[in-house]
Amino acid sequence: PVPLGEPALHDLELEFVVNGVASDRAAARFGIREFTAELTPSGLLYKVNGRNLLVRGAGWTSEMLLRYSKERYEQEIAYVKHMGLNTIRLEGKLEDEAFFDATDREGILVMPGWCCCDHWEQWDKWDAEDLPVATASLRDQALRLRGRASVFTWLNGSDGPPPAKVEQAYLDVLKATGFPNPVVSSATEKKAEVSGESGMKMRGPYEWVPPLYWYTDTKLGGPHGFATEISPGPAPPPLESLKRFLPPDKLWPINEAWSYHCGGGPFKTLDVFTRAMEARYGPSTSVAEYARKAQAAAYESHRAMLESFGERKYTATGVIQWMQNNAWPGMIWHLYDFYLRPGGSYFGAKKAGEPLHVQYAYDDRSVVVVNSTLQEHKGLKATARVLDLASQE
Repeated sequence: PVPLGEPALHDLELEFVVNGVASDRAAARFGIREFTAELTPSGLLYKVNGRNLLVRGAGWTSEMLLRYSKERYEQEIAYVKHMGLNTIRLEGKLEDEAFFDATDREGILVMPGWCCCDHWEQWDKWDAEDLPVATASLRDQALRLRGRASVFTWLNGSDGPPPAKVEQAYLDVLKATGFPNPVVSSATEKKAEVSGESGMKMRGPYEWVPPLYWYTDTKLGGPHGFATEISPGPAPPPLESLKRFLPPDKLWPINEAWSYHCGGGPFKTLDVFTRAMEARYGPSTSVAEYARKAQAAAYESHRAMLESFGERKYTATGVIQWMQNNAWPGMIWHLYDFYLRPGGSYFGAKKAGEPLHVQYAYDDRSVVVVNSTLQEHKGLKATARVLDLASQE
C-alpha cells in the first residue's frame, strides 16, 4: 500500500474447455501480498509482507441517496492518496466493484465490517431467521472480497462483538470461504466471548480538543493502540460551500440552519468548536470571517491528531479519522466537504501525511522527523522560521 511501494496487480484469465471447445471464460485482477496482525501490549498491529504497518485512514459513508458513480469513487480515492492516508474504513456499506477496483489499483487499504446502530448489532432482538440471513450475507461478502488486494481485514462487529453463537458462526463462514486476512471481533476493546481481546479502541473524542491533547492523553483517544473512530470534530466548510446549502437569510449569525447540518446527541451544534476558535482567534463578525478562521482551526486540530500517531508508531498502531466524507452537506466529521471542496481538515491531514515529514511535538516542544517510507534518508537539514502575531520574522 501507499506509501510503501507500487501496488502491482496481475491479470488472470481462466478458460474451461470441454472436448476442445471453451464453454466458459473468466478474468480477474489480483495482487500478491500477505496481511497479518499481532496483538501487542498497546493494541493490534497489522503487518504487510512481514513489515509493520501504521494504519492511517478515515471512515467512509455512502452518499445519502446512493448516487455514487465510478467518477466520484475515483475522485474521492484520489483525495485519500493525496492526503497521505493509506486506509478507508467501511462500516456496513460495502460499496460496489468500481470502488474496490480503484482501491486495488491505487494501493489504498480497505477495512470493511458489519454496521453499528441497527439490526446487525441488536442481537437480543434476533429471531430464528436472523442468524441464517447474517451468515449467508457474510458468505457473499467474503467470497466477493477475499480476492481483493486492498481488503486487509474484516470486523465482525462495530460497537461491540457478537455474542458467542453469532461470532462462532461468522468465524466458521470466514474459514470455510478461505478469507485470507486477519479477522477482528469488533472496532471496540470489548472482549469477545470466542476470540478474546480485539486490540482495538473506540474511546473518542468526536469533538474539538486542543492540539496538546493528542500528545498528552494516555487513557482515551491519544496516540496509543488502534483508534477505530476518532476525531477533533467539526470542520465547517469553506464559504463557497456554506453558500450552497444554507439559505441566504441563514448565513449569519450561526443559527438553527447551521445546527441542522451538524450531528445528533451531543453533536447538534458547533458550540464547543466556536468557543474554542473564538478564544484562539477572536470573535467573528461575518460568515466570511468565521469560515476563514474555521479552516485554520480544523487544519491545526486534524494535523495534530494524525501527526501524534505518526510520531508514536508502533505503540500507536492505527488511527481512523471519523470521518472521511459526509452523506450530505455537513458541518462536522469530514476531511473534505460534500461538494468535494477541500478545507482546513484536508490540508491538515495532507501535511501530516507527507511520506517524509518534519513536525512539532506539542508536549515537549521537540522537532520530530517521521519517515513513512521504506527508504533511509540521510544528511538532511531542517530549518524553521518563527513569526510573531504581525507575521514578522
